[in-house]
Amino acid sequence: MARDILPTPVLEGEEVIEFYNKLANFKENLKKNSKTYIFLDEIQNVDGWEKFVRHLSDMKYRVNITGSNSKMLSSEIASTLGGRFMIVQIFPYSFKEYLTAKGETKDYSGIISTVDKAEIISLYNDYVKYGAFPELVEIRNKREYLSNIYQTIYL
Repeated sequence: MARDILPTPVLEGEEVIEFYNKLANFKENLKKNSKTYIFLDEIQNVDGWEKFVRHLSDMKYRVNITGSNSKMLSSEIASTLGGRFMIVQIFPYSFKEYLTAKGETKDYSGIISTVDKAEIISLYNDYVKYGAFPELVEIRNKREYLSNIYQTIYL
């Protein structure tokens, strides 16, 4: 199934009106019963974003918002969006989930050998040292990745 994708705009000032016009033209070209999904990342950095999102929802768009700011959990958002939302919080892996993601299938709950004990301690040390972000399981240079996250958040 082919999907039409509207280029992602950066909205500032008058560009919001232009974005609405693009959405209207885009929607006209879609099949009558097709659903249109809009993904907005870090929208909380734009003043008045809640009303913009509510308007998109009223226009029958499926709006998905991602963000990493405490503003995203504000009770004001709930009243502004008027029940048109669902919050999904994403947490890091638990140690058990981390082991599963690493492909570790051994059962460490009973009596274990010295080799298995050393292995589980090593895995636990990595878990504590690097954290439990799901994407870290696949990344080889964990220090660089974590340093980039730190720099992004801190700076």
